[in-house]
Amino acid sequence: MTLEQASYRDQPIPDWVQRERWADLAWIADNLPAFNSAASIAYEALGRGAVVVETTYLAQDGGHPAAYLTQDQIARYEDVEINRLIAGYAPEEELVVVLLKEAQRTSAYRVRNCLPGADLPPIRPAHRK
Repeated sequence: MTLEQASYRDQPIPDWVQRERWADLAWIADNLPAFNSAASIAYEALGRGAVVVETTYLAQDGGHPAAYLTQDQIARYEDVEINRLIAGYAPEEELVVVLLKEAQRTSAYRVRNCLPGADLPPIRPAHRK
């Protein structure tokens, strides 16, 4: 899985942050088929956006609530790095996943929409006017 994470590159990254990122990536990889499916359908209907996951709440089925938010909806939060990821991803081969965390923290990742060797259909660009 390739990724680009929204981060502030001028500052050193603490060890706990690096461990959290690896855990995030493992969790995203485990859930990538569902995220890809949701992003593909939503992109065709709504255009550019991101899968947003509320990680602080665990549903009865053991999962976390997630939704696809459009680029305009996410722009309201005024997070320059997340907006940059959403503006720059290639929808036919990538998606953006935003994890909402405790203490109002977020982690955002731009990932390929399939793992190596996976047989997932590509996301088709929306025909929007």
